Amino acid sequence: MMTRRSMGRGRRILVAIFVAVSVCSLHDVGAFSPSNLVVVVPHRSKQVSTRAATREPDQRTWEVDRKNGKDWFEDELSVVSAELQTAEENLLMLKKEKKKLKKRQKDLSSIYDELRFEVQNAGLNGPILALISGAAVISLLWKDVLVVSSLYLNNEWMEADWGEEAINLLGRLPVDLLRQYSAYVIAAPVLTKAFTSCASYLAGDLTAQFVEGRRRVKLLDLKRASRNGLLGFFLHGPLLHFWILFLENGPVLDVIPDGGPPLLLAKIALDQTFFTVVINLAYATLDGLLMDLSPSDSFTRAREVLVPSVVQSWKFWPFVHLISYSPLIPVDLKLLWIDVMEVVWVAILSSTVNSGGGGGKGGEDADASVSAGSVGVPVPWGEGPFVKEDELQRELELLEEEK
Repeated sequence: MMTRRSMGRGRRILVAIFVAVSVCSLHDVGAFSPSNLVVVVPHRSKQVSTRAATREPDQRTWEVDRKNGKDWFEDELSVVSAELQTAEENLLMLKKEKKKLKKRQKDLSSIYDELRFEVQNAGLNGPILALISGAAVISLLWKDVLVVSSLYLNNEWMEADWGEEAINLLGRLPVDLLRQYSAYVIAAPVLTKAFTSCASYLAGDLTAQFVEGRRRVKLLDLKRASRNGLLGFFLHGPLLHFWILFLENGPVLDVIPDGGPPLLLAKIALDQTFFTVVINLAYATLDGLLMDLSPSDSFTRAREVLVPSVVQSWKFWPFVHLISYSPLIPVDLKLLWIDVMEVVWVAILSSTVNSGGGGGKGGEDADASVSAGSVGVPVPWGEGPFVKEDELQRELELLEEEK
C-alpha cells in the first residue's frame, strides 16, 4: 500500500516530466523564444517604415502627373482652337465661293434662256445662218478637223497626248490659214478675192443690223444681207483686185518713180477720189436694182447718197490705207486686210447713220441720206435701217411678250 509520501513524490515526477516534454516541444517550434520575439518585432517595424517611405514618391508622382495633365489639356485646347479658326476661315471661303457659283449659275441660266428663246423663235433665219456658218467653218477647217479626230482615235498608239497635240495645232491655225489663203490667191486670185469680199459684206451687213437694233435672229433681214453678199462677190472683190494691181504696177510708178511717202500719198489720193466715187455709185445703183427699183430711180438715189458717203469715208479710209498701200502688207493680202477693216467701217457708218448724224458741214445731204435710208435707200459701206424705228420697236416688244 502506497503512502502519501510516495504518491506525492510520484506526482512531482510526473509534473516534472510533463514540464520537460513541454519545454522541449516549445524549444523545437521556437515560437516563443526571446530571440524570435526580437527578430519578429524589428521585422514588422521595418515593413511599416518601408510602406511609409513608398507613399511619399507616389504623392510626388501624382503631383507631376497632375501638372503634366494640365499642360496636355492646354495644348489640346490650343490645337482645337486653331482647328476651329481654320474651319471658320474655310467656311467663309466656301460661302464666298458659293456666292460666285450662284452668280455664275444665274449668268449661265440667263444665257441658256436667251439661246433657247432664240432657237425657238428664230424662224427660218436660224437654220439659214447655221447652214452658212457651218459651211464656212467646214470649208476653212476641214483639214484641221480631220487631223484632230485622227489624233483622238489613235491616241492609244501615240506616245504624246492627243489633247496637247491638238492645242499645238490650233495655236498654229492663224498662220496656217494665212498660208492656205495665199495659196488660194496664187491659184485663183479673182475667185478667192470675190469670196473674201462676199464674206466681208455679209459679216458687215449683219454687224450693221445688230447696231441698228436687230438683236434677235428673227428680226435680221437676210434678204438685205444676201444683196450685200452678192455685191461683194460680183462687184467689190473683182474690182478692188484689179484696182490694187493698177496702183502697184500701173502708170503711177512712172509718175513717181522714187516711191516712198509721195507714192503712198498719191495712191491714197487716187483711191479716195476716183475709185471711191466709182464704187459708191456702182454699189448704190446695183443695190437699188436688186431691190426692184427702176434703173433711173436707183441711179438718182445713188447720186443722193454719194456725197455723204464719200465724206464719211474720208474720216476713216485714208488712215487705213496708210497700211493698205504700204510695203507692210503683201500684194496678195491687201484685199484681205481691206475687207477686214470693211467690217469695222460698216459698223461705224451704220451707227452714225442710225444716230442721225451726217457729219461735218454736209448736214442736208446727211439728213437726206438718213431719211432715205429709213425708207429703203442704202448708204454705201453701211446701210440705214430698212424698217422704221417704231415698227422695229413693235417687233421687239412682241418678241419680249412671247418670251
